[in-house]
Amino acid sequence: MAQQMKHKKTSLETTDDGNEDNIQHANIYAKNSMDRFGDDMCALILSYLSLEDRFRLECVSKQFQRTVFSSVVFIDIYDQFDGKSKTCFTAIIELLAKKFPNIQTIDFREMFIECEEQITEVLRLFRDNCLNLREVYCFLEEETAQLYRQFGPLVTRIECTELSDTVVDTTSGQLLANNLETLKIYNYYAKDSQLLSAYVAHNQCLKCLDIGNFNDDLNATLPELAVQLSRLPQLRRLRLALDLMNDNNSVHNFLRTIGVNCKQLQRLSLRFCSDPLISNVKALDSLRYYCRLKRLHLTIYADIENMLEPLRHCKRLTHLKLDLQGMKAHVLKDLHQYCPRLHYLFIHDFNNTIDTECLSHISRLPALQTLVIGFENCGAETEELSDNDYSDLLSRSPKLKNITINASGSVYSAQASVCIGKIDISPCWCSNETTVICDSKSLTDLTLEAVFSKFDQALNSLEFAESHGLHEVTLDTVYINSTSIVQLRPKLFANLRFKRFIIENAYNLRHIHPNTFTGTALDIQVLAIRNTPLHEGPRNDLFVALNTLKHAREIYLTNTSIYVIPSNAFVSLVNLEKLYIDDGLVRTIKSMAFRDLPMLNYLRLAGNRITRVGKQAFDLKSSAQLKYGLTINLDHNLLTDQSFNGNPLSVAQITMSPIMLQLEHNHMTVLNESIYYPLLTTNTRNSFGVEINCDLCDNYWLISEELNGFQTGNIHCRSGAYTLGDSTHFTGC
Repeated sequence: MAQQMKHKKTSLETTDDGNEDNIQHANIYAKNSMDRFGDDMCALILSYLSLEDRFRLECVSKQFQRTVFSSVVFIDIYDQFDGKSKTCFTAIIELLAKKFPNIQTIDFREMFIECEEQITEVLRLFRDNCLNLREVYCFLEEETAQLYRQFGPLVTRIECTELSDTVVDTTSGQLLANNLETLKIYNYYAKDSQLLSAYVAHNQCLKCLDIGNFNDDLNATLPELAVQLSRLPQLRRLRLALDLMNDNNSVHNFLRTIGVNCKQLQRLSLRFCSDPLISNVKALDSLRYYCRLKRLHLTIYADIENMLEPLRHCKRLTHLKLDLQGMKAHVLKDLHQYCPRLHYLFIHDFNNTIDTECLSHISRLPALQTLVIGFENCGAETEELSDNDYSDLLSRSPKLKNITINASGSVYSAQASVCIGKIDISPCWCSNETTVICDSKSLTDLTLEAVFSKFDQALNSLEFAESHGLHEVTLDTVYINSTSIVQLRPKLFANLRFKRFIIENAYNLRHIHPNTFTGTALDIQVLAIRNTPLHEGPRNDLFVALNTLKHAREIYLTNTSIYVIPSNAFVSLVNLEKLYIDDGLVRTIKSMAFRDLPMLNYLRLAGNRITRVGKQAFDLKSSAQLKYGLTINLDHNLLTDQSFNGNPLSVAQITMSPIMLQLEHNHMTVLNESIYYPLLTTNTRNSFGVEINCDLCDNYWLISEELNGFQTGNIHCRSGAYTLGDSTHFTGC
């Protein structure tokens, strides 16, 4: 009887510590042993696995256990742990801290929503186990002051509602956060000048500064702020939101001081909020001091002549984003002379003014490669421009490769490009290396799934990684335009990762499986579905799928067959900024449908058939505090005086940003005081836009002295004088 021989291990190398008696012989492993490759090679191979696969395969061997997590150097902890017990939460964090000993960066910015009481234990676990930790990102709250005592100079990024002294050691007075590279402040007050001075003095390495809102008189705030920012020699990125006044000297001097002193500044984002009657803004002339800029983002809510003329000083610009509310076609007339190196241009067209003349000006840009146009209203792009106009622009522009229309999701390309890694994904194709186009009439549900499975296998193959030096590739866009697809199947995209998902004119697509986006859900930032008869599904499958997109910032659902928006429809999308469900068949909005959306600034529900709005449908109270102003657009629906079941708006008392509710072109005659008065009195900048019957005394409360003209200025009368405050109204009340 033969006995199976056991493989013995002998040495490939020897190690010698200098003592002749202690020479140790390592072992040679048999041919069928993975150990023969060594830990370094094994760790490299395993680094191409997703985190989910690493946990699943950890038990394969002891070598896997030693190496499978060694390449993990970044961890992002967010509120996915909400609802876990304290014991369970701590156990999970302890497991992560021990399994990832090589962690270099931890992002805490979204963790402390419901987990304040576990902060101390979490910090101790990471401090004791992650000895290679170099950077910590966090959101500054009063409860997170412990973070700085635990990690001190490791904190490199801070986001805060307003500057706080919680990072100051009360004993020594020393600022604990003294190695910042990025600081984001949502609200800045004049009283914070001394604290900002301390931040600047201890953080000369600051490279990125973002100030969202100035809540005091700019004339008193800007001079001191200019002095502080001028002390940041390493500043490379700056984002500011400024209010322009009739006297713009303070803003001009402020920007000039920064431009002269911050020599390393390469990216600048300016938002000017002003009276639309202002026709000339001297502040823009300060761009002459920013000749080193490479990227510029301008947001201007004013009608300004020759607003881009100061760009002639910014010859190095390669990226330009324009949000110009008063833009006319001739504004771009000389842009090719101002910015000859520009190869990326984004235009947000508020008033749908882009026409063939505007495209003609754009065609003169000699280096332009990418054009993105965001129309304010979905479908507006088809009124003045056709596909032929965009194709003509591609043919006339020497280097233009791609045109993307954000509102519709349309993608135009000069020619079919080779996909990344020269991978064949027919019958789909690529407009550039990272933009996948699926518009073949031969596509079916199964062939679409096969395409993405094949693409994923090729991208994640060892051969591809070695030849291209890449792994965990994130594509830019997946665009589907096919009439033969009926449903999107579960795990459709395998492990492909991409940022934007667009479906257009898929006239037979009616269902999306709840697990469709598994594998890429946390990467998607923009989702657009247009002219597609998609409905919510028997168990709200569509909304279950959407709630997996936890990092999505924009969602567009235009001209679909959604009939009901259920409760908690978007409750997991805490990063969502824009939500469009418009020009469709929506009839009912359930109670608390839009709750827990703290970052939302625009909700468009216009052009539907809405007749019923449930109690607290727009429940903002659960969001703790809106970070930005919010516009809710319910224009062009079938709303009546009885459509609202109780107060649809539950507004947090601490909300500082204004809320605009648009109800134009409905069938409403009366604004019920018990429903709408609390909204107007919560914030003096909250307002309505609606047409009502000004002869009914039930509306008399709207001219109360407690309400200002701004709040009621967009409330108009159906008959008689158009303005609400006219003396001919409410004569019998």
